[in-house]
Amino acid sequence: MKPSRLLAAALTLAAIGGQSAQAMDVRFTGKTRASGKLMADLLSTITGYTKQRYQCSFIFSIDSAMQPAGYEPRNPAYRVASVQRSYERWVVNACGKKRAFFVAFGNNPRGGADYKAQEIPNGVMP
Repeated sequence: MKPSRLLAAALTLAAIGGQSAQAMDVRFTGKTRASGKLMADLLSTITGYTKQRYQCSFIFSIDSAMQPAGYEPRNPAYRVASVQRSYERWVVNACGKKRAFFVAFGNNPRGGADYKAQEIPNGVMP
């Protein structure tokens, strides 16, 4: 995937927290193994979380860093069970405040992907 990517107005998120679908411009930098659809799903998950936890539904930018091949989180709560899995650290600028998320995803044998995004304290790597 390109080192710098803009999820432009074409990125339409499905309902966020029960709200109608909306389009968002999010500046995405860094590298990711996530497809465009998976990035949109992860963004929707993170936006729903920040809206509920911090009353903030505006994501301005994301800076992604892929973890090395073979990386496994020490804490099983951050893992996904997929055979082919990837882990990334996304720093999200939500309403002017940077928050770190640990993103995990992998192929689901029934189709699609299994994924999760969990906020982590600054400087912590699961």
